[in-house]
Amino acid sequence: MGTEENKKIIEQYYATFNKGGDVPFEEYFSSDFLDHNGYAEQIQGPAGVREGYQVWSKAFPDCHAELADMIAEGDKAVVRTIATGTHLE
Repeated sequence: MGTEENKKIIEQYYATFNKGGDVPFEEYFSSDFLDHNGYAEQIQGPAGVREGYQVWSKAFPDCHAELADMIAEGDKAVVRTIATGTHLE
């Protein structure tokens, strides 16, 4: 995949994330994905991302993540997001 295709996938992911509900994490994260911002016991891959999302969604049910910056080259991409929401738990 090229740089522009990767950028589109990232934009699609954040659009899906912001809609809430059931996010198809398997479409966006590989089985060996490791969330370096996660918690100590978080498992790898889409299942770990889903678990983190469920915890986050429960605490911030109106969460919205704005894609503020994206740097991409080849098969690598870095994003900066601005997340807002009301902390309920």
